[in-house]
Amino acid sequence: MQVKFQLPVRMATVLLLGLFVTATVLAARTAKMDSFDNIPLETGSGKPLTLAQAKQTITNAAKAREWQVKDVGADKVTAAILVRGEFRATVDISFTPKEFSIKYVSSENLNYKETPKGIVIHANYNEWVKMLSADIRGAAMGK
Repeated sequence: MQVKFQLPVRMATVLLLGLFVTATVLAARTAKMDSFDNIPLETGSGKPLTLAQAKQTITNAAKAREWQVKDVGADKVTAAILVRGEFRATVDISFTPKEFSIKYVSSENLNYKETPKGIVIHANYNEWVKMLSADIRGAAMGK
């Protein structure tokens, strides 16, 4: 009888250890959510963009990085990215001819959590938005 109970106990121990390791790894990959507010939208020519040019620049840069872009107003777009078919982030990008801001809207499987010390999310979210922001600025500099 003792042998029959050892196998389920070992399986349960391995399962719990696996869950603990997974939870620890996921928690370690969370970071304070970065802010992407009022980022300058400067051109290489020094001439300011029109509102339509700003929208087109932002849209093109986002699409080049595989974000899906939806037009939601004269000075705002919503962009969403799905990574490896599992991790999704959605942001609003508001803009003027001189600057833009990227705001978190929602996510899936990115461990978003509001804490007393601020909002935390999977560190990859910050990297994706940072790269998107840099691409938008780079695209504007080419104008």
